[in-house]
Amino acid sequence: MTGKGSSRKVCHEPRPFGYNLDLKAGKLSIHEEEEAPIVKLITELYLKGYGANRICKYLNEREITTRDGNQWNDKPLMQILKNPLYCGTIRWGDVLAVDSVPPIIDKDTYNAIQRTIERRKSLSPKHISSEYIFSGSLKCLNCGQPMVG
Repeated sequence: MTGKGSSRKVCHEPRPFGYNLDLKAGKLSIHEEEEAPIVKLITELYLKGYGANRICKYLNEREITTRDGNQWNDKPLMQILKNPLYCGTIRWGDVLAVDSVPPIIDKDTYNAIQRTIERRKSLSPKHISSEYIFSGSLKCLNCGQPMVG
């Protein structure tokens, strides 16, 4: 790896949710007081079976906002869940720099989230062929999964 990746410096503006950015040193540190616990909560809820919309609703009902004071929506939430940065890995295109930043979640948690995302993708309505008209359109109130059959 060459350039910034080889020196383990971070070029990241805006800073990822859950982190502080030291521009001079080019390093990220965990925003322990407020944001990192929210990242952990998001990942825990997702692995408990909550979908992105349900997590957003959970956060917004408790007035837990984004850094800008906005309500949560599924786009930034899914960016958190899909980004390997949160387990310490920075991605530059196709290149991964493992253990480049302090992790907020461990690699096992990150990998479990990625498996869940892939599994849920395969269950989305566009992938389900069924004789039942609402198959995949209705969601379970407990886990947020599409109902089939």
